[in-house]
Amino acid sequence: MKIFSDISLWWLIPWAVIAVLISVFYYKNQKQLVGISNLRRYLLIVLRSAGLFLLGLMLYGILLETTQSKVEKPVFITLVDNSTSMLNYKDSGDVKLRIEEYHKHLKEKFADRFELATYSVDSDVDPENPDYKGSVSDLDKGFLHIYNQYYNRNIGGICFISDGNFNKGNSPRYTAERIGLTPIFTVGVGDTIRKRDHMIRNVAVNDVAFFKNKFPVEVDIEANKIGRLGCELSILLDGKKVA
Repeated sequence: MKIFSDISLWWLIPWAVIAVLISVFYYKNQKQLVGISNLRRYLLIVLRSAGLFLLGLMLYGILLETTQSKVEKPVFITLVDNSTSMLNYKDSGDVKLRIEEYHKHLKEKFADRFELATYSVDSDVDPENPDYKGSVSDLDKGFLHIYNQYYNRNIGGICFISDGNFNKGNSPRYTAERIGLTPIFTVGVGDTIRKRDHMIRNVAVNDVAFFKNKFPVEVDIEANKIGRLGCELSILLDGKKVA
């Protein structure tokens, strides 16, 4: 415990002497106390001296500082993609088995050095083991949950197991970059062959638009192996197509 004060604490000694002198002088000149016993007189002097001393003590602006230390293990977080696409490959059974073996070896080797946490992510984030039945892959939500849940915590590392496919939300790389000073180990599932697909890469629109004024909307679409096939893009407002 540390004690801080605006004034040196040595001044409490002369203040205690002054408090006693004031009390003695005060009760010495009180005519209504002429008939009381010396014991009661001394008791009144002690109480008044203590009151004056405590009053001066509060005016000193004394602060007491205590420090408590708590040792916490660094947290190692495993984030697993819980979407059905994780098992869309020829080695799906092997993938599931290897992820289970990973959890087993991780606990055996590092449980004494790290606090282990596992989350599965699809449309939401769940602290349960994955079942690979999610129809929505919002991978960014997983990193956002870690960022909010473990803010200012000592994160030793994050292991991200996914096939890299997501169909909702932002790209997870942007939120992952916000988790500073944390190594992220990515384990890719599936093959590296790019599938036929297209996606909305970016939407640029003004944050403010005036009522009944026309304003531009710029949409970047990325296509892989589509060829000459076309696609239709609709802009909806409250469920109603406006463009």
